[in-house]
Amino acid sequence: MKKAGFYVLGILLTVCMLFSAVACDIEEEEETGKNTYAVTLSATELTLDRYQTGELTASVTENGEPKDVAVTWASDNTGVVTVDGGKLTPVAEGTASVTASYEGASAACEVTVSDTGMRPVLELSESSLELVIGGDSITVDAEVVYLRETMTDAEITYTVKDTSIAEVDADGKVTAKAYGETTLTVAASWRNVESEFLTKSIPVYVREDVVFDVTAPVTEIYTYAGTIDQQEFSNTVTMSCTATSGGNEIAQEDISWKSSDTEIATVDANGLVTAKAVGEVEITACYITPNQEYVSAPFKITVLFPVVDKTQEVSIDVDSSLASASLDASAIFGKDTTIEKVTDSADETVNLYENGGFVMDKLTVGERVMTVQNPDYGYKITVVVATKILRTEDDLKNMQTLGGVQEIKQTVNGIDMTYYPYSGYFILGNDIRATVSVDKEHTYGAKTNGHNGYRSCNIDNMGFTGTFDGRGHTISGFMLKNGGLFGDLSNGAVIKNVAFTNIQLNGSQAATVAHSIRKAKLINVFVDANNEMTADGFGNSPISRYADGVTLTNVVVVASIKTSKDFGQPANLIGLILSDVTYNNLYVFYKDGMNDHLTEGEMRNLDIENIPLSKAGEVKFEGFDDIFATEGGIPVMKTMPVASVSELEVLAGSTMDLTQYLCTNYYTFDDSTLPEGVTIEDGALKVAGTVPTSAFTFKVVSSLNSSVYKEITVDVTAMPSEPVVISDHFEVDLSEQGALLLTLPEMSGYETGNTVMVGDQDLSEEASLVDGKISIPYDALTAGKYEVVVTTSTRLITYQNVEVITKIIRTEEDLKNMQTYGGVKPVDQTSGTTTITFYPYSGYFVLGNNIRATVSVDKDHVYGAQTSGYDGLLCTSFDGMGFTGVFDGRGYTISGFTLTVGGIFGDLSTGAVVKNVAITDVQLEGSKASGFAYSIRNAEINNVFLEASNEKTSAGWGNSIMARYGYGVTLKNVVTVGTLKSEFGQPALLIGRFLNDVVYENLHVFYKEGKKYVSALTYDTNSQNMKTFQPVALSAAGDVEFGAFNDYFTTEGGIPVMKTVPVAASEVTMTAGGTYDVANCVLTDYYTVDASTLPAGVTYENGVFTLTAEATGEFTFTVTSTLNTSLTQTVKVTIA
Repeated sequence: MKKAGFYVLGILLTVCMLFSAVACDIEEEEETGKNTYAVTLSATELTLDRYQTGELTASVTENGEPKDVAVTWASDNTGVVTVDGGKLTPVAEGTASVTASYEGASAACEVTVSDTGMRPVLELSESSLELVIGGDSITVDAEVVYLRETMTDAEITYTVKDTSIAEVDADGKVTAKAYGETTLTVAASWRNVESEFLTKSIPVYVREDVVFDVTAPVTEIYTYAGTIDQQEFSNTVTMSCTATSGGNEIAQEDISWKSSDTEIATVDANGLVTAKAVGEVEITACYITPNQEYVSAPFKITVLFPVVDKTQEVSIDVDSSLASASLDASAIFGKDTTIEKVTDSADETVNLYENGGFVMDKLTVGERVMTVQNPDYGYKITVVVATKILRTEDDLKNMQTLGGVQEIKQTVNGIDMTYYPYSGYFILGNDIRATVSVDKEHTYGAKTNGHNGYRSCNIDNMGFTGTFDGRGHTISGFMLKNGGLFGDLSNGAVIKNVAFTNIQLNGSQAATVAHSIRKAKLINVFVDANNEMTADGFGNSPISRYADGVTLTNVVVVASIKTSKDFGQPANLIGLILSDVTYNNLYVFYKDGMNDHLTEGEMRNLDIENIPLSKAGEVKFEGFDDIFATEGGIPVMKTMPVASVSELEVLAGSTMDLTQYLCTNYYTFDDSTLPEGVTIEDGALKVAGTVPTSAFTFKVVSSLNSSVYKEITVDVTAMPSEPVVISDHFEVDLSEQGALLLTLPEMSGYETGNTVMVGDQDLSEEASLVDGKISIPYDALTAGKYEVVVTTSTRLITYQNVEVITKIIRTEEDLKNMQTYGGVKPVDQTSGTTTITFYPYSGYFVLGNNIRATVSVDKDHVYGAQTSGYDGLLCTSFDGMGFTGVFDGRGYTISGFTLTVGGIFGDLSTGAVVKNVAITDVQLEGSKASGFAYSIRNAEINNVFLEASNEKTSAGWGNSIMARYGYGVTLKNVVTVGTLKSEFGQPALLIGRFLNDVVYENLHVFYKEGKKYVSALTYDTNSQNMKTFQPVALSAAGDVEFGAFNDYFTTEGGIPVMKTVPVAASEVTMTAGGTYDVANCVLTDYYTVDASTLPAGVTYENGVFTLTAEATGEFTFTVTSTLNTSLTQTVKVTIA
C-alpha cells in the first residue's frame, strides 16, 4: 500500500511539474505573442422543470477577440441532465455541471432539475365527432402542450374502438362507415411521460345523412294582430322546411315542428307559429328514422309587443315638482282604453305608471322618449319631464330654488366672489306678464355675483346650466336690473323658444337674459328691451353684460337704448364680447335716434349690421323656426301677445284706458271696424252715450310685424244704477307693508278720485286704481272692522266685511309685543295725593292660531300690556286706563302660562272688546293675580272660555279667574272654571270686586274645589243679582242647561268649551326601565287617561307609566277632557 501511495504521489508531482512547465510556456508565449483563449456561457446557473428542455450558448474569444469555433460540451451527471450541442435534456431530479471547453479554456453552468408536478397535456381539436354515412370525414388534430408551449417532439397515434362504424388513419382523419357510435382514442408518446397524461378519448357519432333547410318570411311577430295607425302587425308566421335523407327529399307529412317555449309561441303541425307573449323562441323541424330523431338547427323567432313611433306627433309635459301627474289613455291613443305600463327608453325595465299617473320619484328630468302601453299595443311618445312648468310670476321667481341653487364662494384674481349655480329643465306653460320690479337680489329665480364679467365668464357652472324652453310663449312687462332673468348662464345652458318683450332695463349693467354668459346657447329667442323710461345705465344690454363664447341661433333683438353722457357705451346686443360669437340668423334692430352700438368692446367675429327699425322692411328673413312669424315685418313669435285681453266691457258714455292691457311698446290700433260714436285716441277707447248696447271689435296690431295682432271684442252696456254688495272677506295686517286691495265688480265704473269711505273715514284721495283693484295704502288706514262704501259715477259698491288688523297674533313674541303694536303711551294720573301710571293702548288684534306659553308672565312682562296694579277703586275711575281696542281670538286658545298681577291685557278700558277666545291651563301666582286683566272698566267680554287655578302656586290674596276689579262689565256667553285656595282674603271665581252694574247673558261659573265665591265683594246694587249668583261645582255640571253659544264652542259632551282647547301633546318619548308622569304631556288640569291597550312591559297606575327594561316599540293612550268629553287627544309613545 505504501508503494502504491508513493507511486501516486510521484505521478502527481510529475503532473504538477508539467503544469508548471506549461504555465511557463504560456507566460513565454504571452511574452512572445502566442494565443490566449477564453470561453463564456449564456448562463452560469439554470433551473429546469422535470420535462422542460433548456439550451446554453457558448462564445469563445482569442486574445480578447470573438472566435467562431465549435466547443466541446459535457455534463458531469448525465443521470440528471444530458447535453447535446448546448441543448439540455432533464433526466431526473438533481444537479449537474455542464461545461463547454475549447483549447484548454472552459466555462461551466450549474443546472438544477426539479419536479414541480407540472405535466404535459394532450389537446385535441375536437371534443366529439358527428359524421354522416357516406364517406364523411373529419381530421382530429392533436398536440402535446407543456408549460403553455406546443412540443414538436411528440409521437401521436390514433385508434377507433369499432372500425365497422368508423376508421382513422395515422394523421387523425376519421371517416364514417356505418350508423352507430364508437370511440376515438388519441395517445402521445413524449419524453417518457406516463401515458395517462397523454391519452384522450372522444365519442364518434355516425348518423344518417339528414339535411334540413328551415326558412320563414319574417323573424319577428307580435302579440297583437291588426292595423295600428296604418301599420300592419301580425301575430303569426308560417315556417317552411325542405329536408333530405341520404339525398332523397323527405315528404312534408313526415316533418314535425317544435317550439322551445310554448308560453312565448306555439307551432302547429303545418309550421304555423302563433305568438303568445313577448320573448324569443326557437323553432325546430324534426324527422324520425328507424334509428333516431333528427332535429334542424334552431330558427329564432322574436315575439314583440307592437309599438308605433309617435314621437313626432304626441308630446306631453310632466311637472316633476307636483305630487302627481295623471296620464289619460284616451288622450294618448284616441280611444277608450287603459294604460298598463309606461317605460323610459333609457331603462325599459322600470314601470313609470301606477294609479292612473306617473310614478313621480322615478322620472328623469329632461326630454324623454317613453313607451305607453295599452293591453294591445304601445305608442312611443315624447315626454318632457320638467323641473317645473312655469305658469306664474311666483314660479318664475322660484326657478333658482327649484333648480337646486347652491351658493359657492370663490376667489378670482384676488377678488372674493359668490356664484349661484343651479340647473333643471324648465318650460313656460303660458305667457307671463310681470307686474313688479326685479332687481339683482330678486331676479325671477336667479341671483348673480354681478361682478366684472372678465371674472364671471372664467368660471364654469357659475349660474344656470340647464334648459329653459319657452314653448313660444312670452315673458313681458317687467323691470330688470343687474342680473337679468337668469342671473348667469353657464356651460351647457340652453334658452330657447321664448320672447322677452316690453322689458325695462334699470340701473348699471342691467340686462334681459343674464349678467354674464359662458358657452351657452340661445335658440329661437326674441328680445324687446329698452331703458327709455328708466335712469341711464352703464352697459345696459338686451342680452347680457358679458359673454364668453355664446351661440346665437334664430335670435332677434329690438333695442331702444339711450346713452348716458357720464358713463360708457351701452349695447344693443351684448355689452362686452370676450371670445368669438357663434351665430346663425342673428338680427339686431334699434329704434331710430337711440344708441346704435352692437357691443361696447371688440366685435370679434360678429359681422352683422345694426339695423334701424325704419329700415327693417328692406331685410329678407329666411330659415326661422315655425314658432316665428316672418311675413309682415321682422321675425317675432307667433304667440307674442300684443294685448292681455280678448274681451272688454264698457259702459255707454264712458272712456277706457286701453294702454293698461297692452303688452308691447310697438303697437297700432286697427279701428276700421269701430261703430259710429266709438273712437280710439291716444290709447283711450271713448264710447258715446248714444252707442247702443251691442258688441264691436277692433285690433291691436304689432308695429314690428303686422301678422301678429289681438282682436278684442267689446260689449257695450248701459249705465247700471243698482248698488252692489260684496260680502267677501278682506283683511290686512298693518304690522306689514302694503296696501288694502279691494276687487272691483264688473262694470264698476270706478276711477281714481271717486268717493271711498272706510267706515266714517273719507279716503277718496288716498285710494287709487291699481291693476283693476282699489288700492288704499296701509298708512292711510286705521285698525278696525269696517264697511267700505265706494261711490262711482255709475253705482254704489259696498264691501261688508273689511278688517284692518293692527297685528295678527301668531307667536308668544307677538303676544308680548301687543302693547307696542297698540301704540302704548304711559300716562300719569293723580287722584288726591296719589299718582298712578296707566298704560293705555288700542288696536284691532286677532289670533292667527293657538299659542302655548312657555315662560312666566309678570307685571312688567304681560304679553304686550303693563298695568298700574293699584287699588282698583282708583283704576276703574279713569277711562282709557288700559286696552281700548278689539281682541278677536277667532276661536283659538292661549294656554299654559303663569300670570301675576296684570293678566293678559293689563287693564281693559271703556270700549274694549275681547271675544272668541279661550284662555286655559293658567296658573295664578302672587297677590292680586288674575287671568284676564287687573281691572276692567266698561268693557265687553263675549264668547270667552277661561280656566285658571292657583293650586300649583303660592296662595295669593284676591286671586281672580278673570279680573281683580270690574266696573260696568258686560259678559255674554262666558264660561269660567276655577280652583282657588287662599291664605288671605277672598279669591273669586270670576271678578274679585264688582264696583258697578254687571250685565251678563249665558254666564256660567264652575269650580273644582276650594273657594266658591263668584266675587269676593260686590258693590253693584243695581247689578243683575250678582250677589246671589251661585257658582256650580263641576260634579254638578251635568245638571246645567246652557244657552246658545257660537260655532267656536262645543257643547256636546260637557260644559261649553272652545273646540281648539288643547288636551295633551300628540307625541312623547318614554325610556325603557323608567317611569313617566302623564302630567308631563297633559295640557289641562281636567282630564282622564285611557291606557287600556298597553303593550307588554308597560303599566299605568295613578298617573304614572312604568316601563320594564325589556319594553320596546310604540303604543298609544288617550287623554280626554273631563270638562267636555268631545275634547280628546291620542298620544303616540315611542319607547327609547
